[in-house]
Amino acid sequence: MLTRINQHISLEYLDKQGKEIKEKEYYQGYTDESYNFKSLIIPRYKLVDIIIDESDVHHPVIKFIYSPEYEIRFKFLDENGKPISSERKYTF
Repeated sequence: MLTRINQHISLEYLDKQGKEIKEKEYYQGYTDESYNFKSLIIPRYKLVDIIIDESDVHHPVIKFIYSPEYEIRFKFLDENGKPISSERKYTF
């Protein structure tokens, strides 16, 4: 007979300093099954790491780590302040 053990899976969305940037999500599952969780697209952030903590088999935690995105704009002007080239944007 197969004994199924419940799991309470937590998904956390954190920045690199550990600050929550989106509310936690909770799911229920079983230890004998596998699951696929996808990261979310969070405006002004990009995914940089995924940490899976299975130290407690009944309460695994998946941490999606994000870094803020920064936009830099370059404007090219002549001495009179008139544009000499189109503006360029870079996101990091």
